[in-house]
Amino acid sequence: MSKLSDIHLAKADSLCHDWLTAQNSTIALLSSIANILQQRSATVQSSSSLIPEDTKSALLYKQTVMIEESLANFKSTCARFRTIVKQMAALENEAAKNATYNLQEPEISNRPNTSAALIAVATISEYQVSIFISQIYSMYDQECKYKTTLSNQLYQQPRLDVNTVNDLLSLWSSQSKLDFSVERDMAERYALYKKVKKVVEAKD
Repeated sequence: MSKLSDIHLAKADSLCHDWLTAQNSTIALLSSIANILQQRSATVQSSSSLIPEDTKSALLYKQTVMIEESLANFKSTCARFRTIVKQMAALENEAAKNATYNLQEPEISNRPNTSAALIAVATISEYQVSIFISQIYSMYDQECKYKTTLSNQLYQQPRLDVNTVNDLLSLWSSQSKLDFSVERDMAERYALYKKVKKVVEAKD
């Protein structure tokens, strides 16, 4: 496997981790919004005997501010998905070019036969690297567009309620456009390659 393919796999693996981080962050923010909305609803329905009116007004104001801050954080975090997709698109293009080049110029190993055989078993071809990245980019692009639709629905609501946010959270969490087996296969094969390469280099 060429050095460039190694770089491409490392970048793809890093972007997959970035996606997971963004996903976890947005789920946490949506959950927080749902919880605050539920608390706000309870505050609205509470009687003056339980919460004095001035305290109630102050609490409602605080909860409203918290919701607005969470929505702003959610919006800024969502932008990370679009950035990841753009970076993955550029990476897909680079990996495709590298795969085409290496079909014409096969890599020649100067390693001893035993080492070369070990590396050959674990290596991932430039073509397969390109396929992995292309598949992940396609899935991320579709999921990002779907998330944009969902987030637009969130912001277009004239009045947010906990049921609406929980429904959106369920759809958001499912990531229905992603096939996690592709990411898992790429990560496992890349981890194996690095492990074998490290062992071989230690022996040489």
